[in-house]
Amino acid sequence: MPLAAVVTYQADGNPQVRLIDPASFGHYLVAGRKVQQDEWQAALDELALADSLAGPGQTPQYQGVIAGRRAFCWLGLGRSADSEREARRSLALWPYVSDARYTLASVLGLAGRRAEAEAQLDTLVSHHPEEERMARALRDSLA
Repeated sequence: MPLAAVVTYQADGNPQVRLIDPASFGHYLVAGRKVQQDEWQAALDELALADSLAGPGQTPQYQGVIAGRRAFCWLGLGRSADSEREARRSLALWPYVSDARYTLASVLGLAGRRAEAEAQLDTLVSHHPEEERMARALRDSLA
């Protein structure tokens, strides 16, 4: 069934409730499925469509979520510098993006910057306690 409306809430926004373009969000969801299939470039293509359809007036929260997923895709393609840059951009837009936080921790860990990676994982779990198992698995792989 096609999406009729997508509503987002941001506590510090004005207005606090905003609409997200349903077609844009549909592409974001397709990108998520492509990520699960390790189809990194196809996911990036879907995220580009999500970005373009979102329009200039979208919330920093939604822009940050798209950027966080894009950062994860760059990591999947082995482009660590692009991944780190996009993860940091995502978190600057909205600091609660779990994809961006996890991706940044991964990039830092791969670069041998374990303390920084662990700090990102600590922040991830503080914002998203449900991600503790995933964070613990990445932390263990850094050891």
